[in-house]
Amino acid sequence: MSKSENIQSQKTKRAPARASSASGTRTASSGLSQSSIDNPKFSLVSKPRVKHGLVQILAVLRLKPVAIRSKFGIDFKKAQDDELGQFDWSVIEIGKGQQFGFRRFSAIQSQGTEVLIDERTSDLAKALREFQDALEISKSEFTWINQGAL
Repeated sequence: MSKSENIQSQKTKRAPARASSASGTRTASSGLSQSSIDNPKFSLVSKPRVKHGLVQILAVLRLKPVAIRSKFGIDFKKAQDDELGQFDWSVIEIGKGQQFGFRRFSAIQSQGTEVLIDERTSDLAKALREFQDALEISKSEFTWINQGAL
């Protein structure tokens, strides 16, 4: 088996075939993990590297976590909030370290998945554009967008 066939075989074992894109994500040694679908525009962030302050809601995606994982390869974890109950969450990093969080509370069935950003972010419109570019999505994918980002 050639080296390239061996690498492809290892990738196939790691994750089922889905939408394809070029590889290039950083590895867990940098605190970032490789998603099921390699994407050079963003990387998953492991819990120790999640920056504090990802509390400002930038937008709400129509998709639920299962659909986000299927479409973008973004894995979610489960957590518990004392007041609002169980939720699914994930964090990605794009560009020069800009982190975006995803959160969806199980008890709130009518909403999609919140996209969170650092509370100190001043240019929400730029952040939304960067998020859209990284995931290659249009504004129609959102059910709500923060007024400051419009």
